Amino acid sequence: MAIQVNDNLILNPAFTGSKQFADINYIKGAFKVYESGSDMTSAPIVSVDNNQIVWVENSQSLYKATKTLANPPFTFVDTVEWNTFSFSTGSGGGGTPGGSPGEIQFNDGGAFGGDPRFIFEKTTGLTTLSGSLQITGSTDNIFLIKSGSVDLLRVSSSGAIVFGDLQHTPPPVAGGFFYSSSAFYVGVE
Repeated sequence: MAIQVNDNLILNPAFTGSKQFADINYIKGAFKVYESGSDMTSAPIVSVDNNQIVWVENSQSLYKATKTLANPPFTFVDTVEWNTFSFSTGSGGGGTPGGSPGEIQFNDGGAFGGDPRFIFEKTTGLTTLSGSLQITGSTDNIFLIKSGSVDLLRVSSSGAIVFGDLQHTPPPVAGGFFYSSSAFYVGVE
């Protein structure tokens, strides 16, 4: 016997029956949990909605349904294809890291990549680059090395290497040199 509902269905608070009002397995589009992949693929097609996400317990995985409706005279039955699903953040930062721990991440054709030639050591703050480095810039400081607020060394857009004007005399270092007050100083042993 079917009940026709035109507006709201209100259950009597005194109702203490042992029957459930609805079975989630037959609610189209509801988030469902299946014990196994075979339980998922054998679910009634009528209870599956296109793009519906479900959880499969024994594989600990999310799956997304692609439902194709019958299209007579070419196809006569609805079909569902299940594919593994993972959430996307939509603006970078989502996905499985590429490379080994410490390798800098980069976009490698739409996937995360990593390379052992570009390493960041978190505990020391040391970044190691082995290989070639190309720097392209359009301002006067296309390459700049600073210590706090002091510019130590820069490369100008014209290609000149420019030493910062130090206001103090650093200790001499063999092979080192610095610039201060219009003069260059060379360190000796």
